[in-house]
Order: sequence, then structure tokens, then C-alpha cells
Amino acid sequence: MHIILMRHGEAVPFAPNDADRTLTPKGKSQAMNTGSQLKRGGWSPEAVYCSTLIRAQQTAELVIDVMRLDVIANKVEGITPEDDWVDAITMIENRASNNSLFVFHQPIL
Repeated sequence: MHIILMRHGEAVPFAPNDADRTLTPKGKSQAMNTGSQLKRGGWSPEAVYCSTLIRAQQTAELVIDVMRLDVIANKVEGITPEDDWVDAITMIENRASNNSLFVFHQPIL
């Protein structure tokens, strides 16, 4: 089993609601570069999970696109910056398949 924990790409510093912060152009590039590196390394996730926040969803979707995966970004609760890392570990234990990618936030990562 291989599990990759990834932080979302760089996000805009401000938005009316923190959950609505989107990736910057640099953040999009970071996500695509990570996807390319994972693909070159021969690793392919069977499942991709991300938080419900826009920046994590965008990161997961960009990685999926670059890697040309036939999976969706599964949005899960409990892995936002305000959540407890213990809950995040439990979520990983409950959802991880043979090869899984999780897109997280600080301070969990």
C-alpha cells in the first residue's frame, strides 16, 4: 500500500470566505508539476481524496488531469485547517485503498 499526503498548491491570500480561496497561477503549476512527477515515477493512485475547500479540490483535479487518471476527487470532511489531525488519521485509515492520494492543508501536514 502506498499513500501520498499532499498539501494543496499556493492559494490566494484572501477571499470573503476562507473555504473559497482559489489556487494562484503558481499553485496550479505546483499541482501540475506534482502530478507530472508522480506519473514519471510510475505511481498511480486508485483513489484521490481532498477536503471540501476549493483550493484542495482544484489541486486534486489538476493532479488527476495531468496523470490522466480514471478517478474522481472524492471530497471528504474532517481535513480542513481547523480540523484535528487525529480525525485526519482516522479518515485515512478508513478510506485508504492500495494506492491513495490525499490533498490536505496546514497544519495537518
